[in-house]
Amino acid sequence: MSVATGIAADKIGEDMAVIIKLSGTAADKFENVGSTIVDLGNKMGGTESDILGNARRIVGTLATAGVSIQDTLGIASAMAELQIPEEAGGTAVSKTFRDMQNALLDSAGPTEEQQKKIVGLQDRIADLSSSLETATERQKTFGRNTSPAQVSANTEAIAKYKRELGQAQEELTKVSAASETGNASKFAEVIGVTTDEFKDLIKNQPAQALVLFTKGLKRLADTGGPEAQLKALQDVGITETRQIDTLQKLANGGASLDKGMRLANEAFAENTALGEESSKNMQDTINQFELLKNQLKAVVIEGWEPFKGIVKEVFNEIRSNIIPKLNELKDAFLKLDPQTQKN
Repeated sequence: MSVATGIAADKIGEDMAVIIKLSGTAADKFENVGSTIVDLGNKMGGTESDILGNARRIVGTLATAGVSIQDTLGIASAMAELQIPEEAGGTAVSKTFRDMQNALLDSAGPTEEQQKKIVGLQDRIADLSSSLETATERQKTFGRNTSPAQVSANTEAIAKYKRELGQAQEELTKVSAASETGNASKFAEVIGVTTDEFKDLIKNQPAQALVLFTKGLKRLADTGGPEAQLKALQDVGITETRQIDTLQKLANGGASLDKGMRLANEAFAENTALGEESSKNMQDTINQFELLKNQLKAVVIEGWEPFKGIVKEVFNEIRSNIIPKLNELKDAFLKLDPQTQKN
């Protein structure tokens, strides 16, 4: 994947590991995720690096809400295309999904004890996600002078945070499922559906709920101006400036959200973009060697005699030093495990 995207292999490995873990994606779908990111980087107005960064920030909360990895990557690509800042946008999108889920709990559905537990689990997930991010970033700073004990402790901490994060997400899903009724009429009004239809969207098509909500906000802006759009956000309890800004960009950003999710689902199913991009980059390298060969032939044809001595020295240098080094690199690469070779 590093060959296809130009991103450092260790950076991709870390980001992909977090995304795969938090999304609950099966290990045999690793390549599908990579192909999806490459395809979105080619077809959306954002880089693979931007998409990876956005996805890493939102994947934990969205997975808890029931959003698929495909739709998560599609949303991340829309954020990248609309140049929504990674940190602020990630927080805003995550909070919006929590707000829509909590809208189901506004009436007498959950007991006081259930509500308290839900909020506590959400806070714990946020804390664990932050701790995991910090530990992962710390791991990048370790060098040869870092003590083995410190490296081991940090590695164990990362594993612990991932394990506890998965447990908290599973528990939140169970508690939320036990509270199936609530007042979601204000979100439903913005979207243009009944309250029951909104509840069904949140439970079965949460990503589509975000798409329809942003489309509803766009309609309000078109008919009533920015003031109507802002009032609708405030009516559903969204008052934080960064969250409002992010949702307005998604709403007013044309078809970016729809397009990103459609392309992501298509690319995930086809699973071809990663291989095609890697092959293209390899072919570009081969073409460069072919061009070099033709240029050398031209030099030989046009003026061999004056350069004969120099060229002989160059070829001797290539045979004696460069080719052996290339063979060493080849042998080292072949000793790597297949997954590392792919990256």
